[in-house]
Amino acid sequence: MKQANSEKDLQGRLLAFYRRHRRWLEWSYWPVVMITQAIIAGTSVVMEYQRRGTPIAAWEPLSWELSSAITTLVGILLILWFDRRFPLDSPKLLKHAGAHAAFTLVFSLVHIVGMVAIREAVYSWMGRNYDFGNWSFESLYEYRKDALTYFGIVVTIYVYRFLASRLLGEASPISEGEGDGPADPSTERLLIKKLGKEFLLKVDQIEWIEAAGNYMNLHADRRVYPIRQTMAQLEKRLADRPFVRVHRSFLVNLDHIQTLTPLESGDATIEMSDGSSLRLSRRYRENLKNMLTSQP
Repeated sequence: MKQANSEKDLQGRLLAFYRRHRRWLEWSYWPVVMITQAIIAGTSVVMEYQRRGTPIAAWEPLSWELSSAITTLVGILLILWFDRRFPLDSPKLLKHAGAHAAFTLVFSLVHIVGMVAIREAVYSWMGRNYDFGNWSFESLYEYRKDALTYFGIVVTIYVYRFLASRLLGEASPISEGEGDGPADPSTERLLIKKLGKEFLLKVDQIEWIEAAGNYMNLHADRRVYPIRQTMAQLEKRLADRPFVRVHRSFLVNLDHIQTLTPLESGDATIEMSDGSSLRLSRRYRENLKNMLTSQP
């Protein structure tokens, strides 16, 4: 019993750590993986050359691998941007899958041109010339690898999103009168599905909402629940609730705002009841002011 409680306590602490640092962990994952792989691959080449009895300067293979890693990271940002516009978990799966297949050409072009440019710069700095070889042949060779890399990255992203939604819980709206006639577009409560369990979350408990790719993250009681809706859809559903847009990525519950701090830029900082600090864009300041003054 003590061991079981200890394991649950550890799991709870790890989950709390993940929730607090989720964004940092997500953004640091790819750089850590790509740079680590590049260093291992580069040093492996150096060791292989040494074993053959033909030593090579370490900077050469490291420049090959790191240039590829850096430009792949740029490509990953492009994939995330493109996936927001053509998500693979939408009803238009075949159409969007075709768009992704075509976008592998862009990904590969960025990777090839970027890594060659970096290598040429490094070689020039070291007083050497870099020869990529026959562009037609080498580009086709690289594209085959880049296409596999592209789909590997996409699969990793979607598997991670699925596991995160299972771990943290995924929300879906329950409209008024559901099952008893036409659904009301407003939302009173949300159904949270987490690790095979279901429970209800009242909309009034949500403190603020954050756009995250194809999802919106609902922040409530220091927990985060993703919901598969757009910002526009949520704004419409919450039109009769004390929620207001304060940034292109944030909706906040007026009842959970603690303080507003103006900035010299014209923007402002909003401190929420859960301790979060959000940016208020000057584009939305007047609307927020009107909402606050109209509150009873």
